[in-house]
Amino acid sequence: MVWKQSENEVFPSDSLTEDPPICKYDLERDSFPGGHFPKDFRWSLATAAYQIEGAVNEDGKGQNIWDTWVHQRYSEDSTKCNIENCDTADIACDSYHHLDRDIENILSMRIQNYRFSISWSRLLPTGSRSGTDISMDAYDSAIEKNKQLQNLQVE
Repeated sequence: MVWKQSENEVFPSDSLTEDPPICKYDLERDSFPGGHFPKDFRWSLATAAYQIEGAVNEDGKGQNIWDTWVHQRYSEDSTKCNIENCDTADIACDSYHHLDRDIENILSMRIQNYRFSISWSRLLPTGSRSGTDISMDAYDSAIEKNKQLQNLQVE
């Protein structure tokens, strides 16, 4: 996205090719002067299920409050939504379908700790245990893949 900057604000233009100025590397802002991280420092990541999973209507997943809220439109103007641009996480990063890709990316960054959340509406779609074990299997797989990170030796 190409971002244009007026005197007091940054706003997107119609092109989807460039990040906003705030995301560009700034030597003064982005430098880490005066030191190093300790040798035993462990870089980590954390994600939230709603923000990365996608697969909103798959494998028996129930609706959660966010699924409902982001799809609501204002009765007086159906083009207005609760979230800017009427964005949803219906697809998100599609991590539900691409867990191997995501773990490979984490491994390539040499991250040793990854905290992820589970979607309760995926495990308990009606509020109690019912239906398919596909979602449970997906989370079991995520936990097993996460163990790879615990064994990663960082030099």
